[in-house]
Amino acid sequence: MANDSTYTVGLTGAPSGGSTGTNIIRATQLKSLAVSITEPAGQDLTREGKRFALCIAGAITGIAPIQTLGAQVAAFSFTNVSTTSVIFFQELGMVLESGTAGTTGNCVYACHFTLPTSTGVYAGMTVVNLNGGTTASTTLAVEADTTVTTPATVGWFPVAWDSQVASAIGSCSLVNQHVNGKIALQPGKSLGLCTVGATGSTPLFAPYASWTEEASTCG
Repeated sequence: MANDSTYTVGLTGAPSGGSTGTNIIRATQLKSLAVSITEPAGQDLTREGKRFALCIAGAITGIAPIQTLGAQVAAFSFTNVSTTSVIFFQELGMVLESGTAGTTGNCVYACHFTLPTSTGVYAGMTVVNLNGGTTASTTLAVEADTTVTTPATVGWFPVAWDSQVASAIGSCSLVNQHVNGKIALQPGKSLGLCTVGATGSTPLFAPYASWTEEASTCG
């Protein structure tokens, strides 16, 4: 009995952008399926309107750093209010929005928790689509000064830090730009952030995050 086989037939050629509809599969000159390495990582999710950022949009009151880690209080908390989409953070951290930070270094810590949940977006902040389009986020709520009740003991882990002496507004950005989906927020769950550092001169930090939101499952 003859073996059934499946073949992929393509044409040799250079990659092209902006294609829509039905396209001919591209092959190498050795008749192998060509895989393009010219497309920047994450470009499709941006094009599809699934990439968002939390931005400062007006007067905002930041939160001062703490000097001792271990409390159940998050300076800022993010809640995934969607019932179907998972938030995959791409960047996460804090930025100095007023005052002068301590020059002995600062660190941003995060924790996962369940209760309480946040609603709305913190005053002075807004969520934008990173492709400049009108597709709105349906997932993220942001609040400040959240006392975590569930779990009874949270686990704080570092996500961004700065050991330099930069301390002025705009020069102290404690943002990890390489999270790249390694921190996720499931539907109905929350993530807390806090800044740990020297008292400085009335430094106040505001949260920053960029993320993609997709229908997904988590273990």
